[in-house]
Amino acid sequence: MIRCAIVGAGAVVEELHLPALRAMRDVEIAAVCELDPERGKRFQRISGARRLYRTLDELLGAETDLDFVDIATPAHTHYTLAKQALSAGMHVLVEKPLALSAQDAVDLDELARSRHLKLCVLQNYRFRTPVRRAQRYVADGLLGKLERVGMTCHWNHDIFAERRAWDWADKGTRLLLYEIAVHYVDLAVLFAGPLTNIVGIQSAREPESGAITAISALLEHESGAQTLLDLAFLASSRFARIDLFGSRSDVCIKLFPEAFAPRLGTIHPLKEIKAELRRTADFVIDSALDRFKLSRVRRRALSHFLVIDGFARSLREPELEPPVAAASAIQTLRALDSLHAALASHAARAAEPRLSFLEAS
Repeated sequence: MIRCAIVGAGAVVEELHLPALRAMRDVEIAAVCELDPERGKRFQRISGARRLYRTLDELLGAETDLDFVDIATPAHTHYTLAKQALSAGMHVLVEKPLALSAQDAVDLDELARSRHLKLCVLQNYRFRTPVRRAQRYVADGLLGKLERVGMTCHWNHDIFAERRAWDWADKGTRLLLYEIAVHYVDLAVLFAGPLTNIVGIQSAREPESGAITAISALLEHESGAQTLLDLAFLASSRFARIDLFGSRSDVCIKLFPEAFAPRLGTIHPLKEIKAELRRTADFVIDSALDRFKLSRVRRRALSHFLVIDGFARSLREPELEPPVAAASAIQTLRALDSLHAALASHAARAAEPRLSFLEAS
């Protein structure tokens, strides 16, 4: 039996981590660590954990036979908590992002390797069903050479609505990139390779807070492929679509709900109808399985389950790498760091006073 402790008891843990861990028969949730006493007690009750701690110091001092800790706290705490757990000799599973800079991620990776510990990042979109199908499609050579990636992700709600003191600074500057865009930038890097250049970038900001609510960017990758990134909050609708354009064929990936559709030649209406019918049928079947609790793990938590289960397997079989090793997450963080710097530069240029046409002449 593999024993773990969960650090953090927020909604993402209850909705995604807990169902995934419960579906793993050889993993025991031994302890929970949560600063909020009421939330901690509630989560201890529903998780079945034997012990509850308020700080990671207390947990690491008392729990001597854990196999790993699962860190699912706010993003700006990930680096400190992961470093603390690794320094105590624990294998670590951490929610995305691994850290808020590539350099901090490199530090954690080096620390884990120096102590022969596993460090795995929950960049779970790599394990969404249509993304996995697209990876197999590319690996089989059916796409040909990847030339362009289209990444369009819109949300019709305000993630900045809850302005809690502990994370407002991150929401104003980094949340859109390191908490949300990380999923989509990670997929761009996964398919097209490391980022080499940002050709152009534009952004929109919330007037009251100054928080970035939309980003449009053209990215160049080491492979020669380009990504057109279009991210927006407060949009008129919610959807996520990833298009891979290759030399032999194309692939369309949709999320919320999921779909995978290869494309070749003229796309006539019957093909589109067939693809949407398949998407609808899959959604209805998965929803029914969830509703009647017939599946091993809920559809929404499946990608988390695949990462966590793979991580547990890597602990049982030391020769295996974790599903998302820290080293692979570093390339994504380098891309996010570049985007963050480009956004700061764009904001600085936008703030510079400009001459009117008459003044310039």
